[in-house]
Amino acid sequence: MHDVERIRQKVINLQARRAQENDQDLIEALDQMIGQHQQQLSQIAQQAAAVAETPAPAANQGQVYGSSVMTNLGHVWINQVFNAPLSTGERTDQLILHYLAHIQGNADRLVLGTDVQDSDQERMSLQRVFTMLQADFYGPIAGDALLQSLLLGSPQPRPQLQDSILKALNQIQHQKAVILGVPGGGKTTVVSYLASAQAAALLDPAKAEFLHSQGWMHTKLVPVRVRLKHVQPPANPEQQTADAFWEVVTELQLAGRFGQRSINSDVGFQRVEVERQQRLQDAIEELLINGNGLLLLDGLDEVQPEHLAAVKRCIEHAQRMFHKSRIIVTCRVFDYEHPLPPPFPSRQLYDWPTIQLMPFDLTAQHVYITNYYSELGRLHASHADIVSIRKKHAKLHAELMKSGMLHELTRTPLLLALTVHVNMVHTDLPESEGKLLHICIDELLKRRAPEAIAVSLEDLYDLVALLGYYAHSQEEIQGKALLSLQQINTVVQRYYSDRFPHPNQIHMLAQAVGNATLRLINSNGLLQEASNNQQDNPHYDFAHRLFQQFLAGMYLLNQERHDECIERSGSEHWRVCLHYMANFAPYIQKQSFIFGVIQDLLGGMPDEQVQGSHLLLAIGKAKVASAGRRNLWQQAINHLKNIGGLSGSSRGVRRWAPPRIAFPTRMRAALVLGAIGDTRFIGEDGALIALSERVVCINPGSVEIDDPHARPQTYSVERFWMSRYLLTNLEYSQFIAARGYLDDQWWQHDDARHWRRGDPSWLHGLPPWAAPRRLPDLWHNERFNHPNQPIVGINWYEANAFCAWLTQQLRPQLDALGHNLVVRLPSEAEWQLAASQHSNREYPWGDEWRNDHANTSESDLEQPTPVGMFPYGTWSDGPMDLAGNVCEWTNSVNRDPELDPQTTRNRRLQHRDLVVAVRGGSWFHNRYFARCRSRLHHRPFSHGPNIGVRLIIGHAEKGA
Repeated sequence: MHDVERIRQKVINLQARRAQENDQDLIEALDQMIGQHQQQLSQIAQQAAAVAETPAPAANQGQVYGSSVMTNLGHVWINQVFNAPLSTGERTDQLILHYLAHIQGNADRLVLGTDVQDSDQERMSLQRVFTMLQADFYGPIAGDALLQSLLLGSPQPRPQLQDSILKALNQIQHQKAVILGVPGGGKTTVVSYLASAQAAALLDPAKAEFLHSQGWMHTKLVPVRVRLKHVQPPANPEQQTADAFWEVVTELQLAGRFGQRSINSDVGFQRVEVERQQRLQDAIEELLINGNGLLLLDGLDEVQPEHLAAVKRCIEHAQRMFHKSRIIVTCRVFDYEHPLPPPFPSRQLYDWPTIQLMPFDLTAQHVYITNYYSELGRLHASHADIVSIRKKHAKLHAELMKSGMLHELTRTPLLLALTVHVNMVHTDLPESEGKLLHICIDELLKRRAPEAIAVSLEDLYDLVALLGYYAHSQEEIQGKALLSLQQINTVVQRYYSDRFPHPNQIHMLAQAVGNATLRLINSNGLLQEASNNQQDNPHYDFAHRLFQQFLAGMYLLNQERHDECIERSGSEHWRVCLHYMANFAPYIQKQSFIFGVIQDLLGGMPDEQVQGSHLLLAIGKAKVASAGRRNLWQQAINHLKNIGGLSGSSRGVRRWAPPRIAFPTRMRAALVLGAIGDTRFIGEDGALIALSERVVCINPGSVEIDDPHARPQTYSVERFWMSRYLLTNLEYSQFIAARGYLDDQWWQHDDARHWRRGDPSWLHGLPPWAAPRRLPDLWHNERFNHPNQPIVGINWYEANAFCAWLTQQLRPQLDALGHNLVVRLPSEAEWQLAASQHSNREYPWGDEWRNDHANTSESDLEQPTPVGMFPYGTWSDGPMDLAGNVCEWTNSVNRDPELDPQTTRNRRLQHRDLVVAVRGGSWFHNRYFARCRSRLHHRPFSHGPNIGVRLIIGHAEKGA
């Protein structure tokens, strides 16, 4: 169904424009456009009236109308008012019917990169193109983990699960949930798909089966979509309730949706309109209160800090009021996990579980491409079109298989959608995000421009960049990026005033401003009318915030605003804008400008040096080198090492002090260093430094290990070499690239091979998260996947397979160290001897706890840090992160002490009967578990966000 309000506002805008126009040719063009839109309004009104009068079909038909919608919902009105007709004779269930039809039509469309049809009547269906995203989420704590949490007073990490987003949302613990994702990662797409498909299932119960097959069983809920960035709660906290949401729900605005009427409403019609709207809103509220609703609150990250506390109160009120219904909130992961500076609150919602959207893998990318071109073929059925579509389809499939860069570039739904569109109209595909966004904006501006409105593309490029900058600046100050028609007109007038400065050019100025304004608000999807528009004051925003951010960066780049770039570099609000500015600069010969900005940032304060390094990374090492600025790359590395406190070499790091810089700045520097090239792991030739070059020799000794079920045992330990750092994502990626998950020779335990192959009999009875994988869990989660963060999300079998693979890679270096040496996990005795340094000390550094010596729950970081960020957390020149950061698998396997001996007396011990010792504590645990003698145990098939790997080089036989 078309958005009637959108068309009506276009008519009003065009009529206002016509009243101010003197050019006869332009007046005729405007009259033609007004007539076309009025004809659309008339047709829609006739269709709406016909639907309202349609009787319910026979029972064997799929489509259901009128009161049968309430039967589909399974709801009987509690408020008897809803059983009474309105003054017009209409029933409440008819309003619900029209509401559902409207939300289905509004939500079932691809907003970006899809407007290639010949008329507005043809548009691509989101339901037909939608490709299921995978999601990471936490399962409930149960069984021995819950008991251990209660007995030890330490929280236990819940199992990390991965499934399709609809199956994740269907979980019982997700009655309320926050969907997290990267920009363009599919958050709004999921909300729109669910709203549209849910409405369709209520209108036609036969369609519910398809949602059931996708894992979503709650198909008898009325969807309500809210764009949180448009919500403007009252100033009084006591009035900050869910009522603030209804003002911005387009589908609740009933104006013009019933019967025929003129554009100008009379008083009587306005009264009826208010009656309908209030009845529908009250009915939707009853459904939500009684558990028959699905409240979709999209874009918590787009709420500005000044309004955040108020909007959160509205969400909290909605959760209390509608606790029987399901509520879903979406937010960018970065904004959700990084607190705002005081006095603003965090975006996090207390006690709300989170679901992290994962990027498309290669299979999902191919499915999306196939769905897209199938839908395009449905809309363009001529033979010539079909042939062209098939060629483009085959070309993009081939390019995606061939190009690793293209695969990585298009892993978010937005960028894949844009790339598919660009593939339809361009010969070559882009090689960077900035180039891709620029091409898409270029296409949107060129496509279907009204012939009567003559505005040069050069002017349009300048104007949309100016509007992007203006909107982003306004968003920072006022908390909203909405631009009124008057604001757009003012910006355009300022742009043209220099071109027509003389009084006798006032007519030319007015014509240029009018043409450009009209062209901009009809920009084929780049600018769109806001959902809460009012008839006399229309507002516009960019179709996606990435467009706004890219264009704001383009304005800074085009105008070469050097000092402003330096100033903006410290603002989180401008971080993405500056990223795209740097990323796109080489394509328009602006290298000198951007390198000048970077040079000044690298010569500034630590935060500026980190941001300058960010911008270098956005340009890319190859382009920096081709511009002859390798010195900047090395300069950035040196700064990042100093700021992060990572100045030690791979061979020795002790006897230097971390800088006196705020830890968040150190953390950012260390993470950027991982992306730009951490020289502790990467040599000057770009190759990975061998493990044998990054080890600490541990001399022979003896150690006493506590045992809660028996007396302490003393073990003798031979000499071995321990890795100075925890195993990193960068190192483990080599194993993945070498197809280690597909090669049986590295999986040397029988149980490891059973797990890798997914043998059903072996997996029987294990929890779902124990299923085999081809990548570590959390591999695509930005909180855990930076190159120099420790690898997490791998089980004991994966850790041992990596050791076997690395042993073969390092065979010459190992033979040079000694006979029969291998890379393996340490035994408990070896680990404790290294941690305590042949003593009985409590912690690796001594007997007193120090918060700045380890990343534990006391640090409140809530994630692993890049390795080696706590130089004082070990003995002199000892291995780093032995206390905290992540727990470390050992090679000490034992029978589960909680297992009843009678159950295993007459059978061989199985994988489910065994536990593996884990040492060192983590970011998740408190300091009790960071002690040298502290022990934890996990099943060998377990994995988690706080369990990693420490490698040693020693003899093949393991110790205790």
